[in-house]
Amino acid sequence: RQACRDLQATALILDDGFQHRQVHRDCNVVLVSARMPLGGWPLFPRGPMREPLQALRRADVVILTKVDQSLELSAALQERLKAINPEAVFATAIHEPVDVWEPSTQRALPLERLASSRVSLVSSIGDPEGFEETVRRIGAVIVSKTVYPDHHPYRQEEWELLQRTAAGAGAAAVVPTEKDLMRL
Repeated sequence: RQACRDLQATALILDDGFQHRQVHRDCNVVLVSARMPLGGWPLFPRGPMREPLQALRRADVVILTKVDQSLELSAALQERLKAINPEAVFATAIHEPVDVWEPSTQRALPLERLASSRVSLVSSIGDPEGFEETVRRIGAVIVSKTVYPDHHPYRQEEWELLQRTAAGAGAAAVVPTEKDLMRL
């Protein structure tokens, strides 16, 4: 746990790096979604779990995410995780969007730009329902959505189909996750 406290201001953080045990690390930080009750989930690629729950024994820090979207389960889930690794530092987090990125102008726009707008969603993330909930909380009207498997490698013809689908549904914009925007 001391290694986490001693980290310098510059750090390399790997997404999904916990399961790659050959990679040197000073601090293992694991994010666990409060929206996904633990137990009975198959391991990736058949399911959302990257490793068995007992692997949390290697974690230095466990962050329970999206607690605002699943208040009723958060406390019980945190207790269950603490039983697996009582030595870890535990924290909670919420996902709070701050702006909307407009790729054509390379500018951040206020969230209000999506309020009441008809949008088409596209995602290839582990929790597409969480993304959809976030867009709804902003006030956008979701008229269509396309969900691909996590880490989907997009092809040009898929982007063209997404644009046609959005136009056909009367969407003013296609809204991807930030992760998907980089791939598209």
